[in-house]
Amino acid sequence: MTGRVLGAPGCGARAFLARRILAGRAPVGLEPPRGPLVLVLPDADAVEDVADAVKALLPLFAGQAEVCAVFGDDPRERLASLELLRVGARLALATAEGLAAPAHPPSDFSARTVRFRCGDRSPRDSTIEALAAAGYQRVDFVESPGEYAVRGAVLDFHALEPAVAYRVLYDEDRIASIRPFDPLSQEPEAVVALAVATPAEEPAQGGRVADWLRDGALWLVCEGVEVPVPEGARVLTLGGLVESGSGDADFGARPIGPFACDPRNAWVEMRRDAEAGRRVVLFSLNAGEDARLQELLAAELPHGAAQFLIGPLREGFRLETEGLALYTTSQIFERDWRGVSRWKRFAAKGAQTVRWRELRQGDYVVHQEYGVARYSGMEPVSVPGHGAQDCVKLEFRGSDRLYVPLTEFDRIQKYAGVEGKRPRLSSLDTRTWEEVKRQVVEGARELAEELLKLQAKRKTCVGHAFASEGMMEREFAASFPFEPTEDQARAIRETLEDMTSPRPMDRLVVGDVGFGKTEVAMRAAFKCVMGLKQCAVLAPTTVLADQHLRTFTKRMAGFPVKLAIMTRFQTKAEQNRTLAELKAGKVDVVIGTARLLQKDVRFHDLGLVVVDEEHRFGVADKERLKKVRINADILSLSATPIPRSLHQAMTGLRGISLIQTAPTGRQPIVTRVGPWDERVVSTALAEELARGGQAYYVHNRVRSMADALETVQRLCGGARVAMVHGRMRPREIEAAMWDFAQRKSDVLLASTIIESGLDIPTVNTLLVEDAQDFGLAQLYQLRGRIGRERQRAYCWLFHPPQSALKDLPEDARKRLEALKEFGSLGAGIKLAMRDLEIRGAGDLLGAKQHGFMNAVGADYYSQILESEIARLRGQAPEDDRAVSIDLRLPAYIPQDYLPGEIERLKVYKRALKAAPGEAELILEELERLSGPAPQAVRNLFELICLRAAARRAKIESIVELEKAVEIRFRTDAPPSPQALARWMQAFAGRIAFVPDSMEGDAVRLSLDDRAAAQAVREFLAA
Repeated sequence: MTGRVLGAPGCGARAFLARRILAGRAPVGLEPPRGPLVLVLPDADAVEDVADAVKALLPLFAGQAEVCAVFGDDPRERLASLELLRVGARLALATAEGLAAPAHPPSDFSARTVRFRCGDRSPRDSTIEALAAAGYQRVDFVESPGEYAVRGAVLDFHALEPAVAYRVLYDEDRIASIRPFDPLSQEPEAVVALAVATPAEEPAQGGRVADWLRDGALWLVCEGVEVPVPEGARVLTLGGLVESGSGDADFGARPIGPFACDPRNAWVEMRRDAEAGRRVVLFSLNAGEDARLQELLAAELPHGAAQFLIGPLREGFRLETEGLALYTTSQIFERDWRGVSRWKRFAAKGAQTVRWRELRQGDYVVHQEYGVARYSGMEPVSVPGHGAQDCVKLEFRGSDRLYVPLTEFDRIQKYAGVEGKRPRLSSLDTRTWEEVKRQVVEGARELAEELLKLQAKRKTCVGHAFASEGMMEREFAASFPFEPTEDQARAIRETLEDMTSPRPMDRLVVGDVGFGKTEVAMRAAFKCVMGLKQCAVLAPTTVLADQHLRTFTKRMAGFPVKLAIMTRFQTKAEQNRTLAELKAGKVDVVIGTARLLQKDVRFHDLGLVVVDEEHRFGVADKERLKKVRINADILSLSATPIPRSLHQAMTGLRGISLIQTAPTGRQPIVTRVGPWDERVVSTALAEELARGGQAYYVHNRVRSMADALETVQRLCGGARVAMVHGRMRPREIEAAMWDFAQRKSDVLLASTIIESGLDIPTVNTLLVEDAQDFGLAQLYQLRGRIGRERQRAYCWLFHPPQSALKDLPEDARKRLEALKEFGSLGAGIKLAMRDLEIRGAGDLLGAKQHGFMNAVGADYYSQILESEIARLRGQAPEDDRAVSIDLRLPAYIPQDYLPGEIERLKVYKRALKAAPGEAELILEELERLSGPAPQAVRNLFELICLRAAARRAKIESIVELEKAVEIRFRTDAPPSPQALARWMQAFAGRIAFVPDSMEGDAVRLSLDDRAAAQAVREFLAA
């Protein structure tokens, strides 16, 4: 059967039509299918929109849920959807590319599925081979669907459908337990009886997805989409607009809107629909927005005329045959929001997982006693009486090597300094290093004194204490259409708490591009306005100010907030009107450049100043800002991160909020590295322009910029190309950027001037020439200019043709190798972030302290600073002197129990820094991760607990001798007479005192039949 069905415009109408067909209420002339209903849509975004709409429409179909099998651009999602079809899903949403993807025939798919059941006997090795054959990838720790890991008695795998991670514990070859677990925390949940691992890899050849959708299926193919339909399936073309006299079936849905971003236009249409007897339904994105609109519309519509629902419906429609009119807040307020598929959510979670993978062989580290060294990996070292012990190998100046037992790993930290500046290795002669440390400690002390003085001064200032959160503030918070990350929620909470304090706020919010700083600022601004005060938002450029105005306007639509803008792009008359309204208190929030700091700007009652990227303002502007800071609350935003360790050191002294977590579901940017090629450049630009987007082309040599302009114009086939670089006059730069933001040009040829520039949602392709000449951090920030919206973003990093690579400097070649990791959010990203953090620390602390930080690394500097702050506050510094313990027992983490060198280092580091009682919890966590601990691991944790107790007892060393153990005290802490008397009574006949020496007092305890660790434990408890 072929033909057309018209009158289904947009995702909402298409989803409603699909649900009608599956509910047995197909339009006239359309028989319900015996098999699945297949909607073939133009692209992956349309597929996601219809899938969201199907869920949103659930209440209108008596709560009958429909599971959607989705075949888009993600192979894992396609494989999971095949399992959904196998177990009876009736609706398939697909793109033409998704239907053409390879797929196992149903019989092969079932045969390749691996099943786990509690109590079953199954050789573990055979099961591991079956998982590998099904396409699962072996990793050290499972984080994403399609992975498995083996540790000790544990086998972890992450299924695709359901998308759950499972931990299978074996007792030899019997399955003892199966538990789902959280891949982020690795914490297991309650035991389940069964788990299934469906195939995780598409075949290289064979059948297609479409072959699963033939018998008895009905295909509705959107107009303009070409797809081969398998035999046995009925097909109809699905259209939106109705053509008069066409004779085609008409579903009857018609579009609503547009509303020109003015909700009053929507209220008028709703009233007309209600008066015409139609059932009006309004979909909001969340409960807060729903409550707010019910309150607003109570005066606009007759009582009971509208039904209010919450759901991710992007596009509404009017359906005469049902007497129905569906409206959505996405259309009314023009909020470009979309739901996040679980597959994008997994990609984001994987990117957020914090592990120690950035420490690799060749990286620089700092040993607190010996200085800067090069990390050369872990090596087992055989120690007489102990067996093999894991040691960290460090290389110092002059090829000197030091093997550090991992029980002393807490003395080592990763060195973090400015990219491109290699630190000088220290020598094992520690005199020079001690002098460096002395200078750094003096510098940190100066900074600590300055910070404490500033804190004391702030405590004497009196500011405005805003009231606690009111009803409208709660509604505004609830109308945020995204799930805030934990970091973002904390930053919002800390900012609003500061505003309710009677002291003036001075808070810095630090977060990467797109991590949600603007929402923090908007919450603060809204609180300020609700407190009947005015808010000023300062941006370093006119274009950025205009961007903030658009963001604030959309976010605050529907709330009683009057916004204005003040930049030199406003006419003199517009500026004068804004100045008058500011003075009269008629403007609530004004957004502008440094123009807001000029003398003619008078506020009626200024309560909050938000400063975006303060370090980009000039010296004179910063001086004017200091005067503003006296009474008003100040909220500064920075996209240049700082080290978390520095943030912890300054806690309580400077209000700093870190947002280090990417928003859930943010699409990873597709990053490709390769030689420059005209055809690749031309294709990349053409594809971006074809989907209605814009592109950046970075050429960082001003001399040859004109030649590059000709080349780009030729390669992009007549598209509008603009040019901007640092040698142009500021007004010319701003004009070019403004025109690009207003879409008056399609491609912007630029130098690195765009590195800290605009967030333009329509720009989703970046091409960089000679990428090998850029630092990793610079490329990371450049890449942050794209990938902010629903479109998939593409970054092309070009290097010279392969023939020219041999002529590049060694550093450039190494950088290219690191760049290849950019696409997978690997160590290249970690390195770039570390460099940016050091840069951010320099902005925060100043050049002098920046130099001290580079001398010893960011983390050790932060530790020194924290210690100096505590000392100046009169707090006793924590005694972290090392305790040497030499007992003759194996104490380490075997590789087959915890794979991954860096993961083992991480456990050592955590355990050594653990507070009393925490080490046992870490051991329990390790056993939940890898199963019952072998004896060597148990010994290790016993030694860690003994070391902590020995440090509290001011013991310097514990050494096992022949049939005895010697315990030596620190020279500055000899045992008291009371302790000696107590030991004589507790260990009568077993204890002897070692004659006093320059090394400190000691006692020798005979073991009898006891183990050395037991004897030490009894002594420390006595």
